[in-house]
Amino acid sequence: MPQRPKPTALRLLEGTDRKGRQGRTIDRTTEPMPEDEAPVPPYDLSDDVRKVWDFLIHHLGYMGLLAGADAHNMAGYCEAAVLHARASQTLAKSPILVQGERGLVINKAVHVQEKAARDLLRFSQDFGLTPAARTRIEVQKRANAPVTPSSNPFSNTG
Repeated sequence: MPQRPKPTALRLLEGTDRKGRQGRTIDRTTEPMPEDEAPVPPYDLSDDVRKVWDFLIHHLGYMGLLAGADAHNMAGYCEAAVLHARASQTLAKSPILVQGERGLVINKAVHVQEKAARDLLRFSQDFGLTPAARTRIEVQKRANAPVTPSSNPFSNTG
């Protein structure tokens, strides 16, 4: 799979902004920049998804990475997080292999869990929510208080 392009701001912070293929300097002044506004949920979120949304808003705001234009992607992250948690809870109570028409087969919840995990990782990398992604981002620290473990909606999930 080809490597996805990095945002210009990230390349500039890393010092990896290079010249174009023909050796000409690339004009990045026309790159669109989103407004610095807090995202609003793009649709009615379930209670579980809303808890993850609030958690994500808090952390992205603390890191200085909030943009209203990211609302739909943020909702996708939140939905994937809840789906992953539900699949994990289902698997904790049921076998990984189940009886199918032709013998033992993998429980469908495993496939749901794996897809949700892939989606979570993809969204997490885009939002700077993995340790590796955070090493590539530099932002000014905000005066907000640090997050306590009790505010983490995932703290009680296996």
